[in-house]
Amino acid sequence: MSGERRFFRDREGEKILLLDKGKKGLLRLVFRRTAVTIFLLAAQVLLLAVAFLRLGEYYQNQDFVFSQGNGKPMHPDSVTDYLKKFSKRHGLPHINAHAFRHTMASMLYFNGVDSVSISKRLGHAQVSTTANIYAHVMEEADQRNADILSDIFLKKA
Repeated sequence: MSGERRFFRDREGEKILLLDKGKKGLLRLVFRRTAVTIFLLAAQVLLLAVAFLRLGEYYQNQDFVFSQGNGKPMHPDSVTDYLKKFSKRHGLPHINAHAFRHTMASMLYFNGVDSVSISKRLGHAQVSTTANIYAHVMEEADQRNADILSDIFLKKA
């Protein structure tokens, strides 16, 4: 059943799960149920509703959360093309969508989040995968934490 989408909440109501059964199998996205997440998803739904009202019968609702302006699925290169144009327009180095994953993981490590939690968020089956990929980040974060502890212990009163 290609194109089947379902939203679920976990038992505690803390997470929103989007299950999307497409041509390549089941895609599972997990969103933390926060005010920001709810706001952003609601804003996206509002944009879709505006597009639907604007296009009327020409809007092809296929239940995608993110789609082209006419409701059809986005082409996989759309985000890549947008980021390429955005980078060029603002004089930035090349940005690819996958880099956001690495940025998120690095930010979490530098803020003291444990590898198990980061691994879960990235969807890695094993923590060792995360540890291998982010070993350099973990080492740098550990050095930064050691420097912070040194400053704390050697702080003059």
